This record gives sequence, C-alpha cells and structure tokens, in this order.
Amino acid sequence: MHAGCASVQETGAAESVNGKVTALRERYKVPAMAWALVADGAVVEIGAQGMTRAGGIDQVTVNSRFHIGSNTKAMTALLAGISVDKGELKWDTTVGEMLPRGGYDVSEAYAAITLRQLLSHTSGVPTLMDREHWLAHFTSGASGPVQRRRMVDEVLALPPDFDPGSRSSYSNMGVVVAGAMLEVAAGSDWEDLIKSRLFEPLGLERAGFGPPAADGVAGGPWGHAPDPVDPTSAGADNPPGLGPAGTVHASIADLAAYLRVWLDEGKPLVSRQSYDVIVTDVLDGFALGWFVFRTGDGLVLTHDGSNTMFYSSIYLLPEKDIGVVVTANSGGAEKAVHELTQYLLERALRQ
Repeated sequence: MHAGCASVQETGAAESVNGKVTALRERYKVPAMAWALVADGAVVEIGAQGMTRAGGIDQVTVNSRFHIGSNTKAMTALLAGISVDKGELKWDTTVGEMLPRGGYDVSEAYAAITLRQLLSHTSGVPTLMDREHWLAHFTSGASGPVQRRRMVDEVLALPPDFDPGSRSSYSNMGVVVAGAMLEVAAGSDWEDLIKSRLFEPLGLERAGFGPPAADGVAGGPWGHAPDPVDPTSAGADNPPGLGPAGTVHASIADLAAYLRVWLDEGKPLVSRQSYDVIVTDVLDGFALGWFVFRTGDGLVLTHDGSNTMFYSSIYLLPEKDIGVVVTANSGGAEKAVHELTQYLLERALRQ
C-alpha cells in the first residue's frame, strides 16, 4: 500500500485505487490528493497520497486538511436549515426583514430578496463588489465577521444584476449575504455557528477556516497555483469575510463523515422538511448550496470548490446511498479530481 494511504477495503482494492491516483497525479502534476467513497452507510474507500508541498518530503494522510472552497456553500445551506428548524427565521424571510435588525442599511432594490433565493443563486446579488474593494479585503487584516459586514455593505450598495427570482446567476456574495442573515437571526458569527452547529455535532475535529497550513500544524498541505503558495501570505486563500461561500478546510476523514448527512436525509442536523427544501431545484439546476439533476441512478447532488490553490469535488447519489469526495492541493487539479471521482463512482455502482 502506498505510504500515506489508508483504506477500509481489502488490500487489492486499495492498491487499485492507489495506482489510479498515482497515474492521475503524474499525468496532471498534482502534489497530493485525498479521496473517500461512502456507500451503504459505511466508508468503503478512504485514502490520501502525495506530498504536502511540491518538492517537499512530508506526505499527506487521511488526517491532512484540504481546502474545499465553494463546497462550503452546502454547509451554509445546512446552517440555514438548522436555523429554520429552530424558528430563528424562515426560508422566505427577506433581506429587508432580517438585516436591518443587525444594523445593515438595506435599499428597496434588495429588501424583498429571500434566504432561499440567496442560497440558490436566484437573488440578483452581484457575485462580488468592484475590483478595488475586493482586492482590498485580501490585505485588510480584519476578522471574518468584521470583513463580512463590510463586504455586505459594499455589495448591497451596487445595483442588482436582475430582479430576484427571474433567473439564476452564480453569486458568491449572495451566499455571504445569506450568512449575514443567519448571523443576525442567531445572534452569533457564522464561524461560531458552523463550529457549534455542524463541526462539533458531526465530530469534524480537523475542520476549520483558511489555508490549512497557516497555523503551522505539521503536515498541513500547501496550495499550489501551480507553484507552492506560502500559507501565511495574503493571497493564500479567499478573504475571511467570504466564509459562508468558501473558506472551510477539512480532512478527508472529516468529509467522509460529513457526506453521511446528505445521504441520510439531513440526519442528525436538520429535519426531513428542511433537507427537502435544500436539495430541491429552485431554477436551472440550482438547489441550496448544490447543483442538482436526475439520472438513471436518481437524484444527484454535486458541487466543485476551489480557492484557485486547492480543488475539491463532491458527487452524491442519495437514492443509491453513494457519495464521493475528492480533494487536491492544486488549483489546476480539476481533471484529476473529476477522473478520480468518476472512477470511484463506477466502482461503487458495480458492487
């Protein structure tokens, strides 16, 4: 078995996956990858292979933390479901009803946008503020909650891209505005909410925010774009204020446990009613935090994530009780990640 890899399958199967990963890493020049296949209520495959940094000597393990980028959005959708179940707000609570309670100035153009529209990319909120303000957030040094307030103020000062609900357009800042609504409703920062309501109940011990190696913990993978990016540098991740849309990192072991929520109708975090809302296509294949469609294998929930230095992909077949997550410490690893995802799915569907 390749060093740095763990698997709950028998040795021959694990070596088969390792061989596939080795070939993909060599072909696409990916320093490290980690993967998990969950099926029939169990982790069928889990492993990690490669180096934390190109040219380095430290190998990744299943406990190494990888940045998941926009796969954070489905976590924020889960937080929304928890908040709805607690009665803190509703799926159709509007920006105008909630944000002024937190001291935000909401114009008439944004007042009628709902939480559901924000999380499904049908709100009309621009994806980012203007370039000057966006770049300034990388070096502001502000905490996530402080920076997020500024981001929301800046984007809500812009004209909407379209009338809410009239069409879809992927919007990072729409999800950030949703995160701000959750903060006001619960009276707590998004970072604290996701830790107390999602990470801790699921036992995600290595989940956190920002560049995985920024805290100096041994074995933390560096991002690559394509060269190694110093995890303490200003551009090593999205600005922290973007949290609800894309700043989470986690180990592949954490992510394997996280997949079970989506394969088990939201248990133990949200009600079946909230789960159904989250995974329902609102418009153009956008559900809440997911892209959804149906195949011969039933409902598909899928999403990719990247902060341009890491890459992740999740592909779920809830009706088959099959889920795959693949991560890599290279922003250019899309093809390698997708090929490994497809390989693991085909293995699961053959069994």
